[in-house]
Amino acid sequence: MFCLRAPVTLCSIQPLVQWVCDLGLQLLASAPLFQSMSAFPGSSLLQDAAVLGLLRELLVIFKMWSLLHPACAPVFTTPAANVDMLRLLYKLLTRAWHSRREGRSVEFDDGLLDECSVLPSKVLLPSPNQSFRMDSDGFTIFTQNLPLLFKFDEEPEYLYQKRTSESQKHTMDVSVANNQHHDIVRQIHLGTKVSGEVRRCTRCGSRSLLQTIGKSQTLVAWEQRWNRNCLCMGHWVLYQPYAT
Repeated sequence: MFCLRAPVTLCSIQPLVQWVCDLGLQLLASAPLFQSMSAFPGSSLLQDAAVLGLLRELLVIFKMWSLLHPACAPVFTTPAANVDMLRLLYKLLTRAWHSRREGRSVEFDDGLLDECSVLPSKVLLPSPNQSFRMDSDGFTIFTQNLPLLFKFDEEPEYLYQKRTSESQKHTMDVSVANNQHHDIVRQIHLGTKVSGEVRRCTRCGSRSLLQTIGKSQTLVAWEQRWNRNCLCMGHWVLYQPYAT
């Protein structure tokens, strides 16, 4: 990955760099939910030392890339201009990684939870739907106890309760929501009305442009990696945004 020094290549993958950093923000901001919820989108990632270790390593790489070409650096909206969010993210992820690596229980130490709880006051958090598709039924299905039993032409009761409940809990109440379509593969916004053919994942409900738009070999290779499957490994079907 350190061979990616061409400005065009680094700038073309900036949305992916941004997505990784946003994912780290979302996970850390939701860490205090462990105190009141047993499962929520991303909870398993916070308990995985390998995932946390990989995220912190990627932050180091992103920092080096941004020093070479500032245009590829992630962008954060903060009340103070002098806040180094990459450094703060790395520090918090390192503390979470140490906790998981040492095999501790599901709860983090109080100091880490306190710092995670004030993250929304330090940076504008993106919508979790860009990472977890919380408006779909996928997360609800995947958190049920196994084995899952389904009956043809009958909707499971837990899906009905999810749709009708007024007290549904989201990962972060302070995140910024929007009505834009989001490309899960390229991690870019497509606007409220998408021009061109769109594919939709049958598993998580995420959407992506059908046509390749990458201009660098690296981005084209990334797009081709997901020609057959979504990032969640679900299958693609054609989807018409204007029909909904």
